[in-house]
Amino acid sequence: MSKIVLIGVFLSICSFSCFAQHWEKSYIINLQNDTLFGFVNSNKYSFWEKILFKETENDKHRVYYSNELKVYSYNNEIYYSIHLPKTITGIESYTFAKRIIEGNITLFHSKYRYSACSCEPEGAIGNGYILLKKNEMLIVQKKSLNRKIKNKDEFSEFLSDNEELSSKILNNQVDFNDIPKILVLYNEAN
Repeated sequence: MSKIVLIGVFLSICSFSCFAQHWEKSYIINLQNDTLFGFVNSNKYSFWEKILFKETENDKHRVYYSNELKVYSYNNEIYYSIHLPKTITGIESYTFAKRIIEGNITLFHSKYRYSACSCEPEGAIGNGYILLKKNEMLIVQKKSLNRKIKNKDEFSEFLSDNEELSSKILNNQVDFNDIPKILVLYNEAN
C-alpha cells in the first residue's frame, strides 16, 4: 500500500512540474505593431506555436498563436512570427522562431509543421534552420540520428552566389551544426 502512495506522490510531483506556470516579465508586439508589456509564459513544448500572455500578474492569461503576433520576448530571447508557405512545408503555417543571425541571409531556428502524409492533416513536427534571403526562404533540415544536412542540394543552391561555400556544402564539408558559421561567412563576403 505504501508503494502505491509513493508512486501517487511521485506522479503528482512530476505532473505539477511539467505543467508549472513560469511567467516572465516581458513583452509582445501584436499585428498592429503595438508593444504590450506584461508577463509571458512560453511552454517549452509549444513555444514555437503559441504563448500565454497577461498584462498583470493577477490578470487571466490569453493564448496567442504564432499567426496572431509579430514578436514576443521570453527568457531574454526574441522570437519572431514567420509565415511558412505551403510551397515550403506542404501546409500553410506560422511558427515563432529565434533569430540567430541577421544579414543578407537571416538565420532563424525553430520547430515547425510540415506535411508528412495525408494521414496527418495538421502536419508532423520538424526542427531546423529557417533561412530568409530577400524574397526567398529555405528550411535546412538535419538527417535523423546524425549531424548531416538532409537537403544539402537545396542549401547549396540557396548559397550558389558564393561558389566556395556552395561547393563545401555539396562536398559534405559542412554539417548541420556548422550552418550558423557558414552564414556568418556568407554575410561577411556579401
